[in-house]
Amino acid sequence: MLYVEKRLDYSAYAPEGFGTGDVIIAANGWMSIIDFKYGAGVPVAAANNLQLMLYGLGGLHEFEIHYDLKVIKTAIFQPRLDNVTEAVYESADLLRWAEDELKPAAELAYAGEGAFNPGEHCSAYFCKAAIRCRARAEKNTELAKYDFADPPLLSDDEIADILLTAKETQKWAGDVWDYAQAEAIKGKTWPNFKLVEGRSNRTYVDAEKVISELIAGGFEADKIAPRKPLGITEMEKAITKKSFKTLLTDEGLVIKPAGKPTLVPAADSRPALGSAESAAKDFEDVETENQ
Repeated sequence: MLYVEKRLDYSAYAPEGFGTGDVIIAANGWMSIIDFKYGAGVPVAAANNLQLMLYGLGGLHEFEIHYDLKVIKTAIFQPRLDNVTEAVYESADLLRWAEDELKPAAELAYAGEGAFNPGEHCSAYFCKAAIRCRARAEKNTELAKYDFADPPLLSDDEIADILLTAKETQKWAGDVWDYAQAEAIKGKTWPNFKLVEGRSNRTYVDAEKVISELIAGGFEADKIAPRKPLGITEMEKAITKKSFKTLLTDEGLVIKPAGKPTLVPAADSRPALGSAESAAKDFEDVETENQ
């Protein structure tokens, strides 16, 4: 059985809990859950992904009457980052986690109790309290302790500590700023702030008319509107993928450069530069391009 955009109910473990599985494939002995993410900001891993684990519970609830589901396979497909990751769970382990950990915590949260746990998962899109949450604010103002650090220069360990929290702090500050600005546009006033007209850049109203006017004024078209190749996607459509590969890719006129080195937490799923795992991935990429 294959479903696209299938609603999955896991309210037996989290009150009113449900989600939408992008692709669900259920068969005798196993079920596969594939989640599509179009974001290009942060790579998302399938391993220990709570969203997919919850979807797995919903899938068990939905399909166990049809199949003896021993294994739950999960995958995340993130095409704009060329990121595909997978994780596999035994159904018994997933159900044990749901009973022992998920259900008690979800019931407390639903009752408005339990411990606050701010972190990267906090989002104003999913949580109505994310902007004004004091626990999140306290966590993201921990960096203030370095104002009083002694000696005057921060140690390597202190800098590493700041790096681990700085990104989330920036996200939190951005959420608060966006909220305050949106409320100000609605009419709210904030102490020591005011709403003003922002800067803007000049732009053409009608580019074709601009060109025709300049040409009529004696300017050469090649100088004011030089021709240039179509974009990669448009070019591939215009000359077909086969011709694109033969005439451009195979001739070295189109390449995919290495991404800019980026510092990330050690828990990130991407291999370290210079590692054997990274070298193996590079070899796989070359093999794929040559096929």
